[in-house]
Amino acid sequence: MMVSICCRTYNRKNLVVDALRGFLMQETNFPYEVVILDDCSEDGTPELLRDYEKKYPGIVKPVFLSENFYTKRGVYPIAPLFSKATGKYIAECDDDDYWTDPLKLQKQVDYLETHTECVMCYHPFLFYWAESDRYELPSHEKPRDYTSLELVGYSGRGYTIHPSTRLWRNVYNDATAGDFEFCFDDYSMVVMLGMYGSCGFIESIKPSVYRRFPTGNYWGSLSAAAKKQLHVDMNRRAYDFMVSTGIQKYIDIRKKYL
Repeated sequence: MMVSICCRTYNRKNLVVDALRGFLMQETNFPYEVVILDDCSEDGTPELLRDYEKKYPGIVKPVFLSENFYTKRGVYPIAPLFSKATGKYIAECDDDDYWTDPLKLQKQVDYLETHTECVMCYHPFLFYWAESDRYELPSHEKPRDYTSLELVGYSGRGYTIHPSTRLWRNVYNDATAGDFEFCFDDYSMVVMLGMYGSCGFIESIKPSVYRRFPTGNYWGSLSAAAKKQLHVDMNRRAYDFMVSTGIQKYIDIRKKYL
């Protein structure tokens, strides 16, 4: 398997269909799978995923949890999702976001196949504000390539490496599972992946869409103070992870964010 598309969903029946449409429209010269984990939804999402599994056998591979992982443990269900991925590369997309380019995966795989120094590549994305039906650029900054050390020192601000845009080498295994459990959020996962290589930006891929809601998702529901504290917590998590590696140059890079 060349690519595992990994998606987590919870009570997003009416939105996850857009994500699935983007996954299944991909035009590739290699096989890919859609590993989609349902975190014990109660809105009919499991039934929807079973229908897709029947319609696309061997491609759509749902994983169903019997209890809500996030509510019980306070972290995203990383191991139940990534442990099912068999691909050489992993593409991510949240259940309320979606892709617009049918050549996304092909272009990203071609890039990583020829840029062996890179652990990851990403591409443009847009914010979509649902309440006003408008799209906007996520930042006035120009997206760029990152060296390995720049990824380790990733700030998570400006033009970010959004999950819906990135493809990375599948370094998840029994030995690294604990690292992924520690770095369970989008930000610290990018930092952790920096230990494995650099990151390239591919401008020619059409933007993916990151839906934004005033209060309809986790980030939108947070106050300004809570968002600030979340950044503090993520920086602390990234620093603590690097301390656990014992690699001083990485520790020094992350220390400046404390």
